[in-house]
Amino acid sequence: YSCSALVSIASFPPALTTIRWGAFADCGALVSIPPLPPSRTSIGQYDFYNCASLVNITLPPNISTIDPDAFYGCTALIAL
Repeated sequence: YSCSALVSIASFPPALTTIRWGAFADCGALVSIPPLPPSRTSIGQYDFYNCASLVNITLPPNISTIDPDAFYGCTALIAL
């Protein structure tokens, strides 16, 4: 949370099923995120809240739920 110097994430574990509430919230310099693993079925509240530099994110096809505030404030986001 609030990791202002984080620019990118190298990878997520293949068995990742959840990201802790607000784990990447307010990471304003975060530009890129690797594809989320197929084990993810939802994007939770505030997962990427206020990541203003985030340009795109690749979601696995089995995502069934995206919380309305998951990407709030991601003003540079051009593709999901």
